[in-house]
Amino acid sequence: QAAGQTVLAGQVRDENDKPLGGVSIKLGGSNPTTLGTTDAAGNFLVNLSVAGSQVFLIDGSTASTSTLSYPTIPVTLNIQAGVVNSLGFVPHLHSQPTAKLIPITPGQETVLTDPDLPGFKMTIPAGVQIIGWDGQPNTQVSVKAIPIDRSPIPPPPPGQSSRVVYLFYFGKVGGGLPTGNIPVDTPNDVDGLPGDKADLYYFNE
Repeated sequence: QAAGQTVLAGQVRDENDKPLGGVSIKLGGSNPTTLGTTDAAGNFLVNLSVAGSQVFLIDGSTASTSTLSYPTIPVTLNIQAGVVNSLGFVPHLHSQPTAKLIPITPGQETVLTDPDLPGFKMTIPAGVQIIGWDGQPNTQVSVKAIPIDRSPIPPPPPGQSSRVVYLFYFGKVGGGLPTGNIPVDTPNDVDGLPGDKADLYYFNE
């Protein structure tokens, strides 16, 4: 790059730690602008005309197929003008078979389980909606457990000892905000005894 240009560089990989091409890099959360896509080696290098705190989307939907869905991950970065900025971590986008999506029926209780996740259950009560990034209720959902060392999101804060990330898929770009409480049961992977308390780390998109 020519001296003085503001640039963002990084790499995207899949769940098998292999480079993932075709992932869009976008600027802005609500009305994003596409800056470029990852190449066959999973790399991207995009020019920027902004600086300071900015929201970027690592949009895996453009790498999705009719049978596999990749998530979209928002990342907030402090961009320094006139230099090459690094993404700062390697997001791992995990594909999820679209066949695992189950319908969320309005007015009915929805129970999400997965045979690959024994002990996991999420119950969406009747009357509770999960509003997507597009402002519309999400109509389907699935879940995947991801090792912390191959997470799509930025690393947890120092001292946080999380082991598993639960990532939810809705069959469209983005996550969702529930209109009410949604109970979630997870496996006891910390060997806790009855009455023990465990802290949960929540990544706020």
